[in-house]
Amino acid sequence: MTRKADSGANQVSTRAAPLRNLRSQIDKLDLQIVDLLNKRAGLAAEIGRVKNDQGTEVFTPLGRGGAQERHPGEQRPLDEGPSGPSSAN
Repeated sequence: MTRKADSGANQVSTRAAPLRNLRSQIDKLDLQIVDLLNKRAGLAAEIGRVKNDQGTEVFTPLGRGGAQERHPGEQRPLDEGPSGPSSAN
């Protein structure tokens, strides 16, 4: 009977491996996203310093155009992934 219990635990572990792998990939992407956001924030702060040194307004609501204007076609609604709208709704 112990063999069956061990076998069942092994099956659960084997089935969980793909989830662990996927979650690990998400964790790595999360770290990259945080790193990129930190770099972006640093660049935005530098832009503020340059504008301040030049005596220009630091914050302009429209800036140099929204992200959609700078990168047309790359913007998707938040609920839409690479394959189209999410089915979670």
